Amino acid sequence: MMSNSMGSPLPIDTRPTRGRLPGGLAALLMLVLLSAGFAGYRLLGLAPTTHQSAAVPSVVDTGFAQSMIQHHSQAITMAMAVQDNPNPAVRGLARSILLAQMREIGLMEGWLSAWGAAPVPMGPAMAWVDTVKTFKTVDDELFATLCRSQGGNMPGLASPEDLQQLRSSTGTVQEKLFLTLMIAHHRSAVSMANFAWRYASTDLIKGFAKTVARDQLTEIDWMQRQLQAMTKP
Repeated sequence: MMSNSMGSPLPIDTRPTRGRLPGGLAALLMLVLLSAGFAGYRLLGLAPTTHQSAAVPSVVDTGFAQSMIQHHSQAITMAMAVQDNPNPAVRGLARSILLAQMREIGLMEGWLSAWGAAPVPMGPAMAWVDTVKTFKTVDDELFATLCRSQGGNMPGLASPEDLQQLRSSTGTVQEKLFLTLMIAHHRSAVSMANFAWRYASTDLIKGFAKTVARDQLTEIDWMQRQLQAMTKP
């Protein structure tokens, strides 16, 4: 479905930042999104149409949204850890991830609320993947097998030790670690999004999943080129 050449490159703001994001900006953004209701989602182009509303959300629809909220939350944690990194390109990418994924968390929480579903899963995060019994691609079957082998836990997440090392490191060491961890993190999101795109019931989740995969593939390509440039003699 996807390739690194799809769509236009995601613009990444590389202007230097001064420390962390202004206090209250993150909370304000989340408050606006969560209080906007479906009128706000419609303005953002992600509200369900009459046709989309007719589809009943399946376990895949709600499970994907719940899992991606958790996945995005860790990406935000990693992005916050490098807000003081001296490389403006890394800070710019981190800020883009921070703002985009906070916005998407607000959207997904709104959809789950409208569907009467909790914002977090009751059991293993990836149990929804195991509800699919007939796979359309080998990649989907491999992804489901990976999730099952981890007891329904989410693949690709950074460990607590990784996160601590990211927070405590500085300079080029932190930059390389951030890019390495985020590439693995994004790859797991792409696998999850492609899976949801193929098996979700609602056009809302199908469209959102496709957008997530496209954007994160674009960022993976950028991060890989950054790492390659850093390792050149």
